[in-house]
Amino acid sequence: MEGFFKWTKKRKVAKCAAQFTDDADEKNEVTTDDWRSLLPHKRIMLEDSISKSNRLINEGISLAEKERYWEANSKFKEAAALTPRVAKIYEMQAQVLLELGEVFPAVQAAETAVMIEPLWAEAHQTVGRSQISIGEIEIALKSFSRAYHLDPSNKEIYEEDICYTKELIKEKARLEKLSSQKDDTTSLCAVCCTKVEHKAGIEKPVTKQTVNAQPVETCNGQPATEGSITDQTVANNLANSMSNGGLT
Repeated sequence: MEGFFKWTKKRKVAKCAAQFTDDADEKNEVTTDDWRSLLPHKRIMLEDSISKSNRLINEGISLAEKERYWEANSKFKEAAALTPRVAKIYEMQAQVLLELGEVFPAVQAAETAVMIEPLWAEAHQTVGRSQISIGEIEIALKSFSRAYHLDPSNKEIYEEDICYTKELIKEKARLEKLSSQKDDTTSLCAVCCTKVEHKAGIEKPVTKQTVNAQPVETCNGQPATEGSITDQTVANNLANSMSNGGLT
């Protein structure tokens, strides 16, 4: 029977040791939550971007006040890359571009500000001013009207923008009327002159064309071609030479 005896304690110890090893590995294992906690928090990253964007905006405003518009535009571009949903950046960028004479980019920047904040009156005002720069006067009046509707307390929109745009529309209509009258007067004068010439029997000069002209023959009896010398040509040259006092 002694040969059939098995020592099981060793197996149990081995099992316990394996269990202890597994527990140690689980304690040393980095969980998903611990791994995420090692990264910078998302909220902190957004706050850093916002603070940097605000700094760039302030620098852009300072440069614009010093009339350094190209540098200010670069600052506003960097700020828009960090915080693309801030309408204030695009509105100020549109103002800077208008100062630089970049009218079409100014329209795009101002319209972007309106898309982000449709209820912001100053954005519609800047859109209207940029539209006037490209000659869209009637559309600009609509933009100013929206801006004044959103902010009736802003007297500048009505007194400076709306009234000025209405004067431009009146001046445009007056110039178009004068231009049409001038065209009508010119056409009327042309018709009257034609009638007077017809009544007086005045005909326009017509270029004479020789019909069935007989060809001039040379000394050899051949028809003269362009550049050939005929007897009549020789006689004329001789007469001219004698009148000048000698042969040439």
